[in-house]
Amino acid sequence: MEDIQTVATLYRIHLQQVRQITDNLFYISDGDNAFAVKKSNVSNERMQLWLQTYTIISNLQLDFMMPILLTNDGQLFVYVNDKIYYIMPWINDHKTYRVKKIFRLLGQLHVKTKHPYEYKQSFEIPLNSFKDECNDAFKFIYQTIEQFERKYYMSPFELQVCTHFHNIEKVFKHILYYIDDFNDECQKQIEWHYSLCHGYLQLDHIISAEQMYFINWERAHFTHPIKDLIHFLKQANQMNNLRDALMNDFSSYLEENRLFRHEYILLFIYLLNPSTYVNTIKQHIQQRERIDHHVINDVISLERAYRQLHFGLKWIDHFEKAFVTTLDEIDD
Repeated sequence: MEDIQTVATLYRIHLQQVRQITDNLFYISDGDNAFAVKKSNVSNERMQLWLQTYTIISNLQLDFMMPILLTNDGQLFVYVNDKIYYIMPWINDHKTYRVKKIFRLLGQLHVKTKHPYEYKQSFEIPLNSFKDECNDAFKFIYQTIEQFERKYYMSPFELQVCTHFHNIEKVFKHILYYIDDFNDECQKQIEWHYSLCHGYLQLDHIISAEQMYFINWERAHFTHPIKDLIHFLKQANQMNNLRDALMNDFSSYLEENRLFRHEYILLFIYLLNPSTYVNTIKQHIQQRERIDHHVINDVISLERAYRQLHFGLKWIDHFEKAFVTTLDEIDD
C-alpha cells in the first residue's frame, strides 16, 4: 500500500480510499473521483511497445482504449520500487458482453492498422510437421482407447475419453484436411497482412459500460489478426451463454475486416488444434499411479479441452452454412 501512496502522489491524487481488487489492480479514490491503478509485470521493452500502441490508437482516434492519466511530469507510467504503474479512470463494468460490439471493435483495430507484407517463408514445412504430429496423436488416442476398452471397469476419465471419440475422430479428419488445403493455398499468389493485435484479449480485459473499452494492452504487438481472434474465441467460448453469439455475430468482424480464404482455413486449424486434449490424456496416464493424484482434476481439464474442440467443430459447421455453400466459394 505504500507503493500505491507513492504512485498517487506522483499523479497529484490526494488519496482517501484504497482497495486491492487483484494482485495487480487497485481501486483508489480522492473522495470525488475514482481511479484504477494497474501494476504491470512486463519488461521495460514491452512497456515501450505499450507506449507505441497507445500512440497508434490515439492517432487513429479509436476510442476503445481506456484513457491513461498523465503524471506530474507528463508521463504515462511510473516506476516505484522497480515496478511499473499506470492509472486509468475507474469505470464500473456492467459485465454484459455484447459480442457483436466486441467483434466490431476488434475488426476496426485490425483493419485500420493493417499492413501488407510478402511472406516468403512457406508454411509448408512447419505445417507438414504439425500434420505428422496430428497423425501420431490420433494413433496414440486410438491405441489408448483400445487399452481402456479391454478393462472390465473403466475409470471416469477413461470412460470420458471413450465417449468423446466420435467427435475427436472428426476433429482429426478436419484438421488434416485443412492442413493440406492450407498448403495448397500457400502455393498460390495470396495476400498476407499483419495488424496491431491486442495480444491477450479475453472477457476480463473488456469493460462493458456506456462505452466499451479494451484494457490491459501490455502484450500488444503486430502479428496476424487470426491470433487475436483465436485467443478471444477460445477464452470466451468457455461461457456457455456466449457460444451461439460467438458464431452468429462473427459477421460483425467480417464487415470491418474481410478475411481471405487462406485466413479462414488458418482459423479453422487453430480452432481444431488437439494438442491440449492429447497432452491431458498423456499426463493422466503418467500420473495416475501417484498417491496424490486427483482424477477429478483430470476429468475437468479433459472436458474443458474437449469443449474447445467441440466448439471448433460447431464453428466450422456454422460458418460453412451461414456464409458459403462450400468452402471453395469463400473468395467469390
